[in-house]
Amino acid sequence: MSDRIQPASSAVYRHARLNELARLEADWDSYGAPPLTEAALRTADALVFIPTGEGGVQIELHAAGAEVEVTIGDDGHVEAIYVSGDVSEVEDERHTV
Repeated sequence: MSDRIQPASSAVYRHARLNELARLEADWDSYGAPPLTEAALRTADALVFIPTGEGGVQIELHAAGAEVEVTIGDDGHVEAIYVSGDVSEVEDERHTV
């Protein structure tokens, strides 16, 4: 049996986790944090997972005129790109998990 996460189970897990987060009540962190908003949960649910040609995974979010792309390479390194309007900031932080 494979240890790989199957696409259907991945989506089910993401929705289950978002539903769990949606149930957080005010002061969930004991520092007065408010519950998560519907807008935040909807945006989080819009994350798209795409395989890369090098054996990694790219996670994309396109919302409110901005784009965020996080690429996890085949060796586990992480690169993040944020684009908003005409300006592009590239953060090339490499971390291995």
